[in-house]
Amino acid sequence: MRLRGLVAALAPLFVATAPLAAQPAASRLQFEITGGVGVTVVDMSAWAGATVNNSSAVNYGGAGRVLFPLGKSTRLGLEAGYNYHFWWNVYVGPPSYTYQYSATSTHVAAMVRLEVAKRTSLDLGGALHIFDNAGTKPGALAALMYHIPLTQTLDLPVGVRADAIFTNPTIIPVVATVGLGFRP
Repeated sequence: MRLRGLVAALAPLFVATAPLAAQPAASRLQFEITGGVGVTVVDMSAWAGATVNNSSAVNYGGAGRVLFPLGKSTRLGLEAGYNYHFWWNVYVGPPSYTYQYSATSTHVAAMVRLEVAKRTSLDLGGALHIFDNAGTKPGALAALMYHIPLTQTLDLPVGVRADAIFTNPTIIPVVATVGLGFRP
């Protein structure tokens, strides 16, 4: 059932990118790899289901994406990545045994990149986050990026990104990102 829902969600993406197959490879693709560090907004006690003894909401991760042009200032992108969202520990009994846990996920995403000004882009999209022990959860993403040109084919994208991961409770990682973009 989940596979059928995923295929239905991604079908418009495949239909939209089909005309791009006729274009030369050099003019149709853009590749990026980014990494980021930030903070995750989450109710730790609600996530843990217990009183949290100690925790850290520091978030880090990385992603790679490929972007296809849909017009002069619009691109359609596919992304895969990994995030370490936060950690927490709880006391489980005398004499003060402490168990430590963390929330990590890999994700796949589809996005639309809009050029909002020269060298500035806005990414909007949806994602599926695959957690180790919490299952697969849907999410939404938004990123504002500034692209610093390095060479004719390379740029340095820097910016801020926020995801909303629809778990119970909702997780909102907000990160500052930096990366490398390549246009063949």
